[in-house]
Amino acid sequence: HDWFDLKIDIVLENGMSFPISDLKENLLSGKKEFILKNGSTFIIPDEMFSRFSGIMLFGKKTTNNHLLLQRKQAHNLLSGQIKSQITQNPINYAVPVNLKATLRPYQNEGYQWLCNLYNLHCGACLADDMGLGKTIETIAFIMHCKESNSTGEHSCILIIVPASLVHNWRNEIKKFSPTISLLEYTGSEYQRKNKQKTFETWDAIVTSYQIFRNDAEFFREKKFTIAVLDEAQIFKNRSSQLYKCVTSLQADFKISLTGTP
Repeated sequence: HDWFDLKIDIVLENGMSFPISDLKENLLSGKKEFILKNGSTFIIPDEMFSRFSGIMLFGKKTTNNHLLLQRKQAHNLLSGQIKSQITQNPINYAVPVNLKATLRPYQNEGYQWLCNLYNLHCGACLADDMGLGKTIETIAFIMHCKESNSTGEHSCILIIVPASLVHNWRNEIKKFSPTISLLEYTGSEYQRKNKQKTFETWDAIVTSYQIFRNDAEFFREKKFTIAVLDEAQIFKNRSSQLYKCVTSLQADFKISLTGTP
């Protein structure tokens, strides 16, 4: 459900046709001359480079010469009409009734954005400046997902933060969303093992990056509805163990939060 399957053919004036996926290497390298099967040369128009380079960069070529493009790359699609249908959501999501706060206009905009990306099965990087309310926007979004869950199945949300912010998140959730049951996954190894037995009974679990890395094997086997990664610049080093743990995390929707440029 996370892919567009694209089949685009180029038809020449002499009736010859070929899939645009054949031009992937040329469009990415900037080489304009493409040798056709009959030995003649096709000069790629400049317009095609600007129009299709995004699709070629992110699209995966299949064995049947189609291109698979992830939903989150919808802005690279060629049709403006298709783009607007996919990336623009006319729905105005109601703020959760149990949220004990009033969102400012720009916070509501961030909340709407998160809800929209969630329904498009995309991930999100909320990178508002420090102090603008990324936490309350995220809490409102978490509550929206809980209140709109019509399947009846239990969903679990994982929140990973620096150790110094674990208590802050606990207090913020308790203050603004008292209907969300929260497990603070901290303590000694023995204490954490006891808490692991009750994971499926909580709405949300908050832990630190250090504990998440230490218990990576346990978390790797779990599947979460939403994963929130606060101060996401912490794992920007792609060669770090923490980065590898984060990328192995199983979640339907991942949100990274950062106020650091």
